[in-house]
Amino acid sequence: MNCRIDVVDSDAVRTVRVAGRLTASQASDLLAACLPAPATLCVDLTDLSSIDPVGTEVLRRVRDEGARLTGVPRYIQFTLDVRAARARRH
Repeated sequence: MNCRIDVVDSDAVRTVRVAGRLTASQASDLLAACLPAPATLCVDLTDLSSIDPVGTEVLRRVRDEGARLTGVPRYIQFTLDVRAARARRH
């Protein structure tokens, strides 16, 4: 399955739903959907099946800029945490 990015705006909340495989090919699309973010940005990763290193960095960037990540599969959360820890050490 390719990556699908859906955006739902309601009041001051934007929800970006990501499904499938998030790779470098979709990185700019995800950033465009998230930035600039409204007061509240929620990125729903419930249906995310896999992620490559570029996708990981994009999600980390969006999270670091204040987005709330929800429905994050455990292995993807681990990947986000490990890459963040490595970035802090360098």
